[in-house]
Amino acid sequence: MLNGRYNLHLQSLNQACIDITVRLLDGKLEGEDMGCTLHGQITSSGDPRIKAVLTVIQSTVHTPPRLGKFKEATFYMNGEVAENENTFTIQGHAYGHHVISLTGTGHRIEPEDIPSR
Repeated sequence: MLNGRYNLHLQSLNQACIDITVRLLDGKLEGEDMGCTLHGQITSSGDPRIKAVLTVIQSTVHTPPRLGKFKEATFYMNGEVAENENTFTIQGHAYGHHVISLTGTGHRIEPEDIPSR
């Protein structure tokens, strides 16, 4: 996948969703939005397949959590990257007190490369 900023849309089975801008740099994903922080890793598991491990932390201070009744969850996800590498889809689960399922789509919104640190 190409480095850059992506709009990531995540949706739970109960139709709750968030849209968050994330930064992808050398497979590491980071993003923060009102009430939600996301970080993780996306790796290739064979063209066009990808694997992702995403940790979602939801603040419950001012608003109820938007993706379900959890404060922090780590999702193990599988997906695919489009041929042009500007779009990807993922789906997976977090396990704990109960199973939480998410699906997601990401679209690159800033195509320029971000220099490595």
